[in-house]
Amino acid sequence: MRVSGWILLELMLLSVPGTFAADLSLSENFSVRHAAEQARRLLDQGGQSEKNRSVELLNAVLDCQETRIGAAHRGNFLWESNQKAIQDVNSVEFVLTHLIPLLHDHGETLPEDLRNRAKESIRLGLEEIRDMDVALTYTNIAAMDCANSCLGGELLEDRVIAERGYKRFREFFRLIAENGNVFEFNSPTYTQVTLKALHLLRRYVKDPATRLLAELAATRLGLSVALHLHPQSGRLAGPYSRAYYPTLQPSSRAYSELLQTWIEEGIVPDWIGTVPRPEKLPFFLEETAHSDWRIGASTYLTPSFSMGLASREVSRQTNPLVIQVYGGDPTGTAMIFARYSMNDSIEKEVPPKSAFGIDGSFFDDGKFLGVQQGNRAIGVYAPREAETPDSLAPASRHRFASARASLVWLDRKRVSRIWVSDEEVTQLPHRVERGKVMVIETPPARIALLPLSITELGYDSPIRIAEKDGRLYLDMYNYLGEEKTFGELDRGSRFYRGQPQCAFYVEVADQSAHPDARSFAREVAGGTVRDEVAPPFTSYRDDARRPWVLEYAREGKTLGLEVDLMEWRLLRRWNENGDLGWPMLESPMARQNSQGRIELAGATLECGKAPALLYGDPAAGLWVAAYYGDPAPLSLSLPGGSVRIERMGPGTLAWNKGAVNVNALDLEGFPLVKGGVLQSAGKTDGQ
Repeated sequence: MRVSGWILLELMLLSVPGTFAADLSLSENFSVRHAAEQARRLLDQGGQSEKNRSVELLNAVLDCQETRIGAAHRGNFLWESNQKAIQDVNSVEFVLTHLIPLLHDHGETLPEDLRNRAKESIRLGLEEIRDMDVALTYTNIAAMDCANSCLGGELLEDRVIAERGYKRFREFFRLIAENGNVFEFNSPTYTQVTLKALHLLRRYVKDPATRLLAELAATRLGLSVALHLHPQSGRLAGPYSRAYYPTLQPSSRAYSELLQTWIEEGIVPDWIGTVPRPEKLPFFLEETAHSDWRIGASTYLTPSFSMGLASREVSRQTNPLVIQVYGGDPTGTAMIFARYSMNDSIEKEVPPKSAFGIDGSFFDDGKFLGVQQGNRAIGVYAPREAETPDSLAPASRHRFASARASLVWLDRKRVSRIWVSDEEVTQLPHRVERGKVMVIETPPARIALLPLSITELGYDSPIRIAEKDGRLYLDMYNYLGEEKTFGELDRGSRFYRGQPQCAFYVEVADQSAHPDARSFAREVAGGTVRDEVAPPFTSYRDDARRPWVLEYAREGKTLGLEVDLMEWRLLRRWNENGDLGWPMLESPMARQNSQGRIELAGATLECGKAPALLYGDPAAGLWVAAYYGDPAPLSLSLPGGSVRIERMGPGTLAWNKGAVNVNALDLEGFPLVKGGVLQSAGKTDGQ
């Protein structure tokens, strides 16, 4: 039996024992959002017994809504039925994504009193959503806000609510288009939640412009997923903006199967499934999530490994550096990731529960900045601040007994040999001298790590290789000793001289690239390192900077970044060609910019100077152009043909072996096609 993509999501994300089973008991504590979903699924089955059970579940869900006049979160829902107060304000979004489609599809089959009660519940929930007005950068919740407001407003025939939804979604779409990717980029969990909300819009919304924009956003998000899928293993390469611990476990081809499910259900277009193909490897991929905040992600994929890095974290759940080494089968994947840990939090057998009661939140205790080019990267960490920045007299909460950055192998068995320079390490733990290169053989690849500046916060803090609970750790300590308070780490302290440093250079190579691990270590050690920091000074809440420059160069390739230690801000990134920008999307198969011209895979797209994207696969005879700006002329020239459009707004133009399809807002004139055949030219009037 094929499992729905959204059921897979629930199993991966919200696996709370006893709450998702078909025999969900209302006499015990139950998940309110799961009960709402189950009620909808039962009605979809259509039987009388299922309808009776659904009515019971719906009444139980509505009983869990805060309806008291004057309550701070009137209209929201309990996350779990036995709670006494609203704990997670996101609950209203998750519940309404089931209640609204349920009433849309089955409202007339419900008892009248229950139907009216459910509509009033939706109205209260939408008022709560309006009042919360979640920031658009909270991608998955903002997407649900848009879907619930548009669809709920239409269901209730309330133009004010619906118009708020249309306007919010246009703003949400613009944020994505102007940056490149969503803020919660490449999230194994929340990409699915966002796509679900977009699919609800496409399926139910009456406003045609909103429907088309939802389709464009879903296609862009689906393309990002496909570009990150490793063809042979089916795993999603990093980095991850937000990832739960189970995501990091080697598994079957679940994510590639999930993409196939999205295609079959019409959530993303068919051509997305042709993107992950072995013959396209290796390639380097760059995307931007928020250019003003300097948040970007890069990924290098090869047949044997992938390495992905985020320029900085977006939450405590970010996995900013992820390396995967692919064995002969999907379950043979070696997962390696960077993490900063205070008081050995990373070594807990079971990650702590989050505030939402979800196992595996897996928080990072550090702040990360980094730069990557191909198989090389520089990463820097500092302990996460625990101060009250608005107070002039913050009380330090920096109290710990250990603080370290680590590169972690989840499965020690995937490591065959360990080297420090020319010496093979056979006994663990092993202390490493500063300046020495470590090489970890993880067939069919090798991973080299060169520690750079590491601030000593105590005395004799080590660099070491250790094994615990079946994992391998390459640890770089800022501190190891008695538990103590570090008042000097608070930005508001009169002793503050900047954040502590903890930096490293990492390089991944296929085993065939070097004769052995020793030669790889020698090559890495032979590079030129620039590691310079301005002298320390005490600063109390001013705008003074203390720049730190890191650079690694070898064989004509250079990689560098500059960080301000006072504000912990990424100032610059560069390679041998100069400063790196913030590309919306850059890869051999797909490119996005707002310059009015894109050249890729033998094709040229010319359009208005607004965000636009071009995907090209000459071997498949496929090119897809997407335009996201105000109406403007557009042309696509490619080998053996061309398409000219007088004017169009946001929309797509697809060329598939000469078959041309256009779907756009404000399409003017008849598309002129040479070398192909126009199959469809859909026009949607914008607002």
